[in-house]
Amino acid sequence: MSQNAVTGQFCGACGGELLPLLDENGAISKDFLVARGSCCGNGCRNCPYTRAESMSDQGAARIIEKTCPRCKATFECQSNGCWCNNIQLSDAKLKWLKLHYENCLCPACLASIDSWCDLG
Repeated sequence: MSQNAVTGQFCGACGGELLPLLDENGAISKDFLVARGSCCGNGCRNCPYTRAESMSDQGAARIIEKTCPRCKATFECQSNGCWCNNIQLSDAKLKWLKLHYENCLCPACLASIDSWCDLG
């Protein structure tokens, strides 16, 4: 479970100082991102990492290797012009996917969605 720590709070298990998860505006805090140790590539407002490590707002594509939550295959996701931009799914299928999966599916799973997606 997570909580947004207040300055001066300490972990009951290890005694370490708790870092605030959110800043005063509700964005993930810089302290939390530094402690995490790497850039997630989501363009966080308080990201302490260099532009080369984070998403570029200049239109350059960033390739992220992902694992399909359905079949566990790895595939590439691109921040600009990804293969999935050309996939057309009905509103019902998109709603079903969002309900059952928190992340992107691989090309093979999306191509075969009619054979396994239970909309009934």
